[in-house]
Amino acid sequence: MFDIIVEITQKWTPDGWTGPPFRGGCTLVCDANDGCIRYVIRKRVGHAGRTKAETDFRGAMGGEGHAAFFAGHGEPFAMLHRLL
Repeated sequence: MFDIIVEITQKWTPDGWTGPPFRGGCTLVCDANDGCIRYVIRKRVGHAGRTKAETDFRGAMGGEGHAAFFAGHGEPFAMLHRLL
């Protein structure tokens, strides 16, 4: 079986928000023969529940989001995912 993978990304900042933007999007798995979408994985932006969960997670990380999660570990995976 041969599939095509399509990634679509989004960045969203709510009105009046001063923190870092929320990121999301989707990954589509499409059949290469007929172009039909076989599978969708999504991470919605602008959804109230997900926005709250991500805000809570950022707060638990000391307000630094995934930068705090990967900071200071001195290993290649952390270095690969550092914020620029």
